Formats: sequence, structure tokens, C-alpha cells
Amino acid sequence: MLQVTEKRRKPEPVPVWNNLPVTLPVPPADSWYLVACAAGTVLLLLLLIARVRLHPALALAVAALALGLASGMTLKQVPLSFSTGVGNLMAHIAIVLGLGAVLGRLLAGSGGASALGRVLAPRACRGRCSASESWSACPFSSRSAWSC
Repeated sequence: MLQVTEKRRKPEPVPVWNNLPVTLPVPPADSWYLVACAAGTVLLLLLLIARVRLHPALALAVAALALGLASGMTLKQVPLSFSTGVGNLMAHIAIVLGLGAVLGRLLAGSGGASALGRVLAPRACRGRCSASESWSACPFSSRSAWSC
């Protein structure tokens, strides 16, 4: 008697997002749907900032969540995707912002910021102020007359 051995297949890996199993959204048949969603999100963002006068950061968060829902993500996956994206962005720029704050504090404490301002302000004003005007008439000076 012949015995047939079956090969056991490995189960297909389940997609994981933020260490949680999720189902992937099925993309719509129309390939322009996601482009239209992105364009609609930009319009929504402009509307929220210009007409509703919502703070840009809050408007960006609302628009991103709306894009996630419109693109077919599940309601459970949208906040996870949003928080992961914001977290990854902050992880990349936090070091630059932190070191910039430290450098700014060191410049302000040592008097280097005011010395740098005394050097750069006249150069920034050059060409806008006439030669007959003094430094005190320059809008970048501390005694600004705004006559440039």
C-alpha cells in the first residue's frame, strides 16, 4: 500500500501593525481613488485652516484621520497608523530640536546671540535703507523707526 505524505504548508504571515494583527484594506478597483482622496484631504485641510480658522496642527490631525477612513482603513487601524506616523516623525526631529534648543540657550547665556544680531542686522538692512539714514532708522535695530 502506497502512503502519500502531505507537505504541511506554513501558515501565511498575518500583517502586523504596531504589534497588533490587522486586516489590510482592499484597494478600490479605480486606481485614481486614492489620488482623489489625497486631493480631497488637501482641500479639507485648506478649508479647516482658512474658513473654519482651526489651528493648523489640529486641522492636519483631522485631515489625516479623515484620509485614513476614506482610504479604506478600519476604524481600529486609523489611530494606530496616525500615532505611529507622528511618533516616527518626532523620533527623527527630536534630536535636532533638542540640540538646537541647547545651542540657542548657550548663545543667549553667553551674549553670542546679541553679538550675532549686531553683525547680521545691518547686513540684512543693507540695500533697503538709504546711505543717509543712520543705524537707528533701520527696522532691525532695537530703536526702530521703521522708516526704511
